[in-house]
Amino acid sequence: MIIFLPYAKMVENTFKFRKIFASERQLQVGFIEKRAISLEERADAYKALGHVTRLQIFEKILAGSGQAGENDIGICISDIASMFDFTLPTISKHLDILKQAGLIKTHKDGKKIFVTIVIQRSKKISESLSTLIASYEEKNGEEIII
Repeated sequence: MIIFLPYAKMVENTFKFRKIFASERQLQVGFIEKRAISLEERADAYKALGHVTRLQIFEKILAGSGQAGENDIGICISDIASMFDFTLPTISKHLDILKQAGLIKTHKDGKKIFVTIVIQRSKKISESLSTLIASYEEKNGEEIII
């Protein structure tokens, strides 16, 4: 009978671990669901960032944001246009697509228009893609190396 005691303890600990793991997994899923965005919103964001120029513009805005500290007003549209070999109307069209996808926002200061990143939305899109990749890795037992 003493021989079965360690086995019984091991089984008991295994069930405790499974309960803890399951409850943590439920918390993670609940947390992700609260922050989730719809499939259409993700598709719009992916489409907007799927164009090379828009991705470059988005990265330039992201790199330029936050340099002024807490009172970051963003990057002026004319400054963005000067970084590329495109006309202002072309850059403006690309910015409109990024804005419609909810990735950037604009505001006027006098005659100038400034662009900033909508950081919460960008984080949600990034997290949704990371979650999708993590679930693939978990399901298939392989790690995607970037």
